[in-house]
Amino acid sequence: MILPLPPLQPPKEDIYYYYVILGFFFLGILYVNWFRKSRLGFQLRSIKDNEEVAKSLGINVHWAKIKTYAIATSFVSVVGSFHACYIKNIEPEDTMSLDISILIALMAMLGGAGSLWGPIIGAGVLIPLKSYLKEWLGARAGLIGIDLIVYGAIIMLVSAVEPRGIWGIVEKVRRRKRN
Repeated sequence: MILPLPPLQPPKEDIYYYYVILGFFFLGILYVNWFRKSRLGFQLRSIKDNEEVAKSLGINVHWAKIKTYAIATSFVSVVGSFHACYIKNIEPEDTMSLDISILIALMAMLGGAGSLWGPIIGAGVLIPLKSYLKEWLGARAGLIGIDLIVYGAIIMLVSAVEPRGIWGIVEKVRRRKRN
């Protein structure tokens, strides 16, 4: 006797998607934290500092970069597949527009690209700012695209104060408190 499986239905509420995304987020944080302390993580840091010295230490730079790209694209593919299931429609203009690409790069730059928490801080600043600017200046004042101008001004200001982003400022304050 064979029992048929019930047809898979997508969740009716967005809260389920939120919990799945939150799970991806925490798994990603745990993995990146572990990866930074792994052998490949140390190799990549030495490659970043000086590729020639890394080669002289016996690190296969080409192979380390290939492994890193494979790991990074696996994260992107899992999250992208989930995003496609969520929106149920994939179009390049809607899924990955120039605005989204710029916003992702700005999150890392603003928060601190070389750290674990920097891009998270950058996202925590820019996403609410984007919503606020689009509502406040875009819809009410009719200033379309003003959010990108404000992003640029914020990036220039933070870069002038600390080139390593907001996380660099946080690290400076923590070092001063210790001393």
